[in-house]
Amino acid sequence: MTGGFVDGVINAGQLLIAEWARLDGPSGAGDKAEVDVEIEQQLRRELLQLLDCDVWGEETGHVLAGSQWCWGIDPNDGTSDFLKRLKGSAISVGLMGNAVPVLGVAYSPVNTASGSDRIAWAEGLPGLGN
Repeated sequence: MTGGFVDGVINAGQLLIAEWARLDGPSGAGDKAEVDVEIEQQLRRELLQLLDCDVWGEETGHVLAGSQWCWGIDPNDGTSDFLKRLKGSAISVGLMGNAVPVLGVAYSPVNTASGSDRIAWAEGLPGLGN
């Protein structure tokens, strides 16, 4: 599951890259970019195919049915800076089992240093960096 999980977040990052590169800049206002909802919906679909469980999303709300597992999704951590065309915002996704983090990834597809940066972690495994 770890590979599909990380791949899904990286694929969602393509939407963030395309939005950031728009000639007239990212679309949105304040702390909400229009692409945020699109990214979260895409991730929600893909993650639920990997593990059908509860979901807590920053943009589209939550579905909590009492599962021991719960995906947490922040599709664009740093939206207000993203809308100002500052680099470094990240897609952050985690999986909790019985309220304990077991899997996580933060992916910054438009980063100041190397173009993109990714940090992934899974319980019992060493961190997986870029």
